[in-house]
Amino acid sequence: MTELRVEPSERVLREIVEHLKIQGYCSQLDVSLASGWWSRAAELAQRLSSMGWPEPVWGRETVCSASVRVQSIFDPSRLTADLVDELVRDEAEAHRER
Repeated sequence: MTELRVEPSERVLREIVEHLKIQGYCSQLDVSLASGWWSRAAELAQRLSSMGWPEPVWGRETVCSASVRVQSIFDPSRLTADLVDELVRDEAEAHRER
């Protein structure tokens, strides 16, 4: 199976940088990004660096329920992985209730 590599648009990268600046993380609920990019945090970090994001980012998968897993990236200098999980679960719950 060949992976379709859709490069993130400049708009999507700017949105990710804004979420990182404001809240320290960005999830699939915040920004639509091809699923393969969330798991390639190092590659995404390079692209974000070209958009002006100076910090490293780490990838994270949060299990929200038996059927919901949310991919995210976060700034490890601002947030812990456990805090990201908590924030993402809250965000997913709020999104589900809409």
